[in-house]
Amino acid sequence: MVNDNLDKAVGSLAQRQHGAFSRGQAFQLGASYAIIRRRLLKGVWIQSSGSTYILNGTPDTWERRVHVAVLDRPEGVLSGSTSAVLHGIPGYRRMKPEITVPFSANGRAGPFIVRRCRHFGEISSMYVSGFPTMSVEETVFDLARRLSGMRLQSTIEDIVVKRLSSFAGLEATLRRRIESGCPSATPVVRVLSDLNGSASESELERAFFRIARLAGLPTMKQQAPAPWWDTGPLRVDITVPIWHLIIELDGRSWHTRQDDFERDRSRDNRAVAAGWRVLRFTSRMITHQPDVVIDTIRSAGSVAV
Repeated sequence: MVNDNLDKAVGSLAQRQHGAFSRGQAFQLGASYAIIRRRLLKGVWIQSSGSTYILNGTPDTWERRVHVAVLDRPEGVLSGSTSAVLHGIPGYRRMKPEITVPFSANGRAGPFIVRRCRHFGEISSMYVSGFPTMSVEETVFDLARRLSGMRLQSTIEDIVVKRLSSFAGLEATLRRRIESGCPSATPVVRVLSDLNGSASESELERAFFRIARLAGLPTMKQQAPAPWWDTGPLRVDITVPIWHLIIELDGRSWHTRQDDFERDRSRDNRAVAAGWRVLRFTSRMITHQPDVVIDTIRSAGSVAV
């Protein structure tokens, strides 16, 4: 009878935790080391990590794996791509769970990735879907060490456009990170400076046409009219007629781009509906990653051909 009650209690707990539970939780419900060994031998429970188990027969979901990480490393917070997924930041997939722990903690990993942090005490966190998770702003800095400049910029733009955080919120976290000597502050400083700065249209177009000529790209038309637009005169930055391709150069400051976001997406959708594809490049892409810009245009052109 006692064992039946224990199994029911563990089953109820595991159901709330996507099939996972810890050794400590099992003890609290009345289990002993001997009972745990018997359950493991019978295959009723399966050891997932050091002190964490899963109830046999429960589906192997991403949420269960995340719960295993949290239960096995209760001193940590979910981070990296796991935190990005939980916050709903676009462009991140449900990969192997990542959890950050204090630098003094054991770095032993399991069916999850463990990252130790010297500045763990300064990390701001919150609960998302019941999981202890880095804040959106902290997630940016955690990801910054592993992302290219272009990917980091795209992530920050998506965060602000979706109102997951604000430019001011990111800058406030940046100030704290700089004061603590955090190495991931450097790439974020660079991207935020680019987003908050601006380049004139003429400067940006000159820089673009310079790299386009050197690359030998096909004939392009500058400030070309958009004939499919029926609500008044409209011009686009550049067209490549032979590839039915539109290229927009974005040298506006971030705040201006944010205000114009909906309008730009509407224009892009109308162009695509009319059989044209749209590529958008920022000032930073053109000045710091010209090879990527050219390769992207050529790839789009090869699809058209």
